[in-house]
Amino acid sequence: MGNLLYECVQFYREQGLSIIPILCRRKDPAIKWLEYQNRHPSEAEIEQWFNNDTSNIAVVTGAISSNLCVLDCDDEEKYIALKGIIENKLGLDNLLSHTPVVKTGKGYHVYFRTKELVRSQKFPRLDIKGERGYVIAPPSIHPNGKEYKFINQNIPSIIVIHSLEDIGINREQGPQDLIHHTQPNWVTEALQGVTEGVRNETCFKLAGYFKNHLPKDITTQLLINWNNNNQPPLSPKEVVTAVDSAYTYAVNSSTKLKLNNNKRKDFLGEKEISFKSGQVSGQVVDKFREYGELAKPFDEFLKENPEPHTKKEVAEFIGATYSDPSFIKLIQRRARDGDVRILYGGDKIQWVNKDWRRSRVHPGTEHRCLLSLSLPLGADKYIALPEHSQIVVAGDSGSGKTHWSYALAELNLGKLPVRHFFNEMGSGKAEMLLDDFPELHKAFNANSDDYALVNLDVEPLDVGASLDPNGLNIYDWLPLPTSKEWFLLLQRELMTLSQKLDKGVIVVMLQKKRGKSLGYGSDITRMQCELYLTLNIERDVASHKEGRIDIVKCRDWSSKTNPEVLSCRYRTAPKFGKLVANSDWFEFERNTQ
Repeated sequence: MGNLLYECVQFYREQGLSIIPILCRRKDPAIKWLEYQNRHPSEAEIEQWFNNDTSNIAVVTGAISSNLCVLDCDDEEKYIALKGIIENKLGLDNLLSHTPVVKTGKGYHVYFRTKELVRSQKFPRLDIKGERGYVIAPPSIHPNGKEYKFINQNIPSIIVIHSLEDIGINREQGPQDLIHHTQPNWVTEALQGVTEGVRNETCFKLAGYFKNHLPKDITTQLLINWNNNNQPPLSPKEVVTAVDSAYTYAVNSSTKLKLNNNKRKDFLGEKEISFKSGQVSGQVVDKFREYGELAKPFDEFLKENPEPHTKKEVAEFIGATYSDPSFIKLIQRRARDGDVRILYGGDKIQWVNKDWRRSRVHPGTEHRCLLSLSLPLGADKYIALPEHSQIVVAGDSGSGKTHWSYALAELNLGKLPVRHFFNEMGSGKAEMLLDDFPELHKAFNANSDDYALVNLDVEPLDVGASLDPNGLNIYDWLPLPTSKEWFLLLQRELMTLSQKLDKGVIVVMLQKKRGKSLGYGSDITRMQCELYLTLNIERDVASHKEGRIDIVKCRDWSSKTNPEVLSCRYRTAPKFGKLVANSDWFEFERNTQ
């Protein structure tokens, strides 16, 4: 037993906590643990369970651990808000000085003991672990690779309270004064940290979002903690300045526009200015908010993404909320003018293509049909690809995206002309990797039009110059500029590539962060493609890596099984990294914490 594991085990035993072993990098018990809800493990059992440093460890909550109750917050925002409320309710200067707090793979655990027995419950973005429950504890490793750690400077004994009501939690209604909504995707993405060039803008945007939910001091502390995830971090002064600006500036429905606004082009012809009050009337304010803030991004997003979208999805993308009166008014106006179609009982909206001739089906197009493409690891058993398709493959660094692209190229030699573009590795390495793919190597040496390996020695985002509109075009990987607008440029470039296709296919390889379900560009890239796959590293071994490939999105199925629930485990071969299946395709639960 390593020193850290030994120290943690000793601490749990000193605190009177029952402990059990958990499978390595998992959350499942390694034993049948029912009896340890009623008795503590023996010294011999502990020695047997934790005789190496690979096992995870869990603390059993409830009566066996003297009414231990753990609050499981699933993100930084919830924890900061909850911490402030608990300190206020209990009159504490700093919660971390009075009870253990653990940083988990995605959030925080806060330990309490109660005089009343507490049962386990779930609330939005907060779980209560009580009787007949357990929590993963330090020094375990989360499935995403992060280590569970106490964040206290000196770990105190567990604080005792009478009941959860003492800290503002009504077990019938949930936590009081906390946020009960699900945060939008862009907030979740941004809280993971950003890089230089977008830090100040993201900080201001997050502060504007939290303004509607949290007091200013809590938002400031939350973003100071968030800043540690940035590469490199901002100075604390810059974070404070961004929060001050957001809380001072953020426009809302009560904003008063002064008389000099009538000089704006938006107000030409409007007569609804109250000279007596010196303010613009409500209707003109509405017009200013619509055309100044929401209308242009609203129109552009729906025009460029013609499929139906939920109102919430559109609102998040353009920086609004779907309950914003101005956003609702904008939808009503666009629907009245015939620009927007409202679907599914009012839940979804879609831009109306008034130039219907462009969408008209013409004689002679019946030959456009599904392609007989093969996919690595046998995924084509479940996936069908039509002509004019776009595939996105997002993967962890080193997960095997390049070798997946080589396998795809070899599997489809002779079916479509293959143009295999690369830009990250030199020509020497690109040719060396062909040694693992003999048929591909043969076509390459023959200088055949069936397979072209192209060194993409051009400026970033000019990748479509050599695209074959009727072939298989593989981009490994798509270069992006160092710019705060990179995600918009990514969206634009993917659309440009797609528009150049006729009957062919484009495949774009993107980087992603470990533990994330989507690559850079997230929902923007997922919405635009027919097939979205992710490659995830699960285990690093000296000679190879073991991973899992997930089918995140698939528009066309080739079987009755829904591919979007399927995964396949694979490993890289020791030589150059060719992917080899470690399992058949299976259903995989991806919403675990």
